[in-house]
Amino acid sequence: MVQLRKITHDNFDAVMELSMTDEQKGNVDSSIYCLAKAYVKILNDEKPPMIFAICNNDEVIGYVDIGFYELSEDSFLSKKYGDKYTYGLNRFMIDKKHQGKVFGKQAMMKVIEYIETFHKDKLMQWLHPIGW
Repeated sequence: MVQLRKITHDNFDAVMELSMTDEQKGNVDSSIYCLAKAYVKILNDEKPPMIFAICNNDEVIGYVDIGFYELSEDSFLSKKYGDKYTYGLNRFMIDKKHQGKVFGKQAMMKVIEYIETFHKDKLMQWLHPIGW
């Protein structure tokens, strides 16, 4: 069963070992780059992305990097729908050994479910500890 899990000491090495095909390199950033970029944002008091390991049962098969953004008043979503905030999928990767097995689709459904349940109260809890 595909799940999104926090990256912890227990699964960190598996996340670092994720790889992509040669053809995909340059299209998706590595997990190492993704986590390093989040670390730099934290050190510079910027809002970090929400990064999860994508797991099938207990095996790490990929990662996802979800961003939360405040929209400008002249953005399309603000003008058309009155939205002030949005989520963005910064990076999404399934390890090359696990591609073509429907895991990507299942993981994307989990990402959508997660975002749908991420209410404003939960968002404020996520932002508050780091000063936003």
